[in-house]
Amino acid sequence: MEVVYSNEVTKGIDSYANSLNAYPISIERKLQKINNMRNALANIGNAPTIYPICKYKNLGQEFDSGNVPLYKNLRMFTYQDKAKRPWTFSFYICEKAQKVIILRMMYSAFIKEDKFLQKALDLMERLNRI
Repeated sequence: MEVVYSNEVTKGIDSYANSLNAYPISIERKLQKINNMRNALANIGNAPTIYPICKYKNLGQEFDSGNVPLYKNLRMFTYQDKAKRPWTFSFYICEKAQKVIILRMMYSAFIKEDKFLQKALDLMERLNRI
């Protein structure tokens, strides 16, 4: 399947590339790090259904009243390079168009959702609908 990026992810990768300027690495190493990330994302298209269903609201998932994910085609992928700085991506599998759309990216340490937080977010969401 073809892999495409949302505007948000394109900007996120650009921001990541710019942030690498703060580190004492060569331009070649910076380009290599970005290309490694892009290659890992491109490889998702080879077998997108092997990745788990996304379980984070931060990455675009929504849940029913039983805390079951609503978007079964929204999957997640965690990328980590040699620097051990993981990034988590959500992607949508559009089988009709034969595309994988990388929707969101987030530095993994910033994903702080857990069962208690999820229940609190769901309650707040329901209260806002009243």
